[in-house]
Amino acid sequence: MASKAINWKSPVPYLVIVFGGAAAVAIGVYGDRAGGGGSGSRRAKPARVAQDGYSYPVPKGYSVATGELQEKVRATGGTAVFADRRIGGPQAFRGSVAVVPVRLDPVLGEAQLEVMAQPEKLCAEMRRRLPTTQNPRVVKLPSGAACQTSGQAPDHPFRMFIMTTLKHPRKPLAWVVTCNQDSRDPGAARACHRVLDGWRFE
Repeated sequence: MASKAINWKSPVPYLVIVFGGAAAVAIGVYGDRAGGGGSGSRRAKPARVAQDGYSYPVPKGYSVATGELQEKVRATGGTAVFADRRIGGPQAFRGSVAVVPVRLDPVLGEAQLEVMAQPEKLCAEMRRRLPTTQNPRVVKLPSGAACQTSGQAPDHPFRMFIMTTLKHPRKPLAWVVTCNQDSRDPGAARACHRVLDGWRFE
């Protein structure tokens, strides 16, 4: 059955809504600059985080949270790792990497996946719809090409984010990987590269 086309002439295409929504969830839920893993949570130290369709390495100096924050992560259907400490002073933003599944529209799902499987097309559309400061571009990762954007969060002077869309090559699954970091923390940038470079489609 032929897939329904996405109306890219609409004010805000559904694909961009989904992408932006996932990013907002990632930044809002996992961007804890005060407490990291949260009160009373313990930190496990697995070598990799594994979920249906993917796995990625836990970067050095990062942990998977448990307790209340873990429940918030699970509620989104995603996964996340957090820096063990803040770099840059008491008001520094604690680094994290969040993976949130893209929720597909039941009607346009197939068309959405077709676009996500074409990073050049996805980035071209995002260049038309997103602020130019977010610089959508195609990046080459060991797992394949992907569309990536980055920028500064509006609520914190040093809070930066990098968002990468990853489409499974064999399954109808896609995710937004959001790296949240303080611009004064070089380890956060290394952690982001570690997750993306070590990403595996399962």
